[in-house]
Amino acid sequence: MQIHAKNVVFDYGNTILLDPFEEIASNISSEVANLLRKNGYDVKQKEVVDNWVESNKTVNGPHYSHFSQEEPIIQDFLRRINVKPEDSSFLAPEILLIYRHEFRGFILRNDYTKTKETLEYLKNKDKKLFVWSNDREYGVKSVMKWMGLDSYFDKIISSEEIGVEKPDTEFFRKCLDMCDISVENSVYVGDDPGRDILPAGEVGLKTILYKTEEHKPTSWRRYSTQAKPDAVVKKISDLKEVIV
Repeated sequence: MQIHAKNVVFDYGNTILLDPFEEIASNISSEVANLLRKNGYDVKQKEVVDNWVESNKTVNGPHYSHFSQEEPIIQDFLRRINVKPEDSSFLAPEILLIYRHEFRGFILRNDYTKTKETLEYLKNKDKKLFVWSNDREYGVKSVMKWMGLDSYFDKIISSEEIGVEKPDTEFFRKCLDMCDISVENSVYVGDDPGRDILPAGEVGLKTILYKTEEHKPTSWRRYSTQAKPDAVVKKISDLKEVIV
């Protein structure tokens, strides 16, 4: 199916950038284990990754950036491996700094040519491009800059800026107002049926579900939802054939 739209809105997490958390946690697990060992905690690398992954799945808060990580997530991870609160108070910020340094390096090392080609194709078709994301303002905007994609977008909006998150339909209405665009001429591209596709459709946006083999059902992404996208793509480059 082809979709006519002047404005193309993208989700950020797991749409423009697939979740890098577990790979990054694994990359720094030796450094984190060594830091813990120096402070009296004999923790193996696998324990670091396994417990941190569980904390990342279960700890959430308003506008939390799970890609950039948050200190309360790391505090929970340290609690799971029995780090004393008085030690966690200084270890958590240090581990967060280690993670974010590697996160930035991970983004800079990777190649986003196919995504850039798709965005450039859409811009050459006179489409306006936007990002609307549940995230910290510094999180989504920093990553778009590091990926070399920020210049393609007319506006990048985080939930932190507007004080409301998806799947609240008010998130979409506020973003529409801030971007000065109408639902009739716009399409929303996202990976999450419940948080992206369903509420976007409820406010009148046309919707495209981005579903790759990497997109597995999780506690927050359920494919049994009542959401009915106007189209489904398996690759970002497929948008060149779908959006006209």
